[in-house]
Amino acid sequence: MKVNNYRGKIHDWEREHCEVDFGIDLMVTGGKMNCEGWSVYADFKEGSFRYDRSVDPVTWQTTGHSITVKAGKEKEFEITKKLGGKIGAEIGTTIKFDGNMNPVDLIVKESVSAEMSGPMGGSAGVNLVDVEISVSGGFKATGSSIPGFGSDFLK
Repeated sequence: MKVNNYRGKIHDWEREHCEVDFGIDLMVTGGKMNCEGWSVYADFKEGSFRYDRSVDPVTWQTTGHSITVKAGKEKEFEITKKLGGKIGAEIGTTIKFDGNMNPVDLIVKESVSAEMSGPMGGSAGVNLVDVEISVSGGFKATGSSIPGFGSDFLK
């Protein structure tokens, strides 16, 4: 069976000028659709589920699927009367498929972080461990790191 993969100027123009962009976000579930695919998700307090389907924006042919499941737990505690702390861990698994639902990759990510918060509303956190294991991509890990300081609004 011959597959037509036209890559001309019209194809590129259609890819860059697609106007489809829709999303809905409800309390624990939602979805979105654009020219590159669609996704639905459910997000609960200690876990989440997400299904993504990617498509070619010109032919609308399915090019891939992925299913992601995450679970995590946070624990808040008091260090002193004016100083609080939080520690959390999360693990997630993603299974990626090609357009014909053949498995392509299995990814497992794990992270552990800690945070301290002060009486004036400020806080400082540290990522203790980030580990990612992928069947096709190998092993990636980082040790302790301090996220950027300052307001997220300014970044």
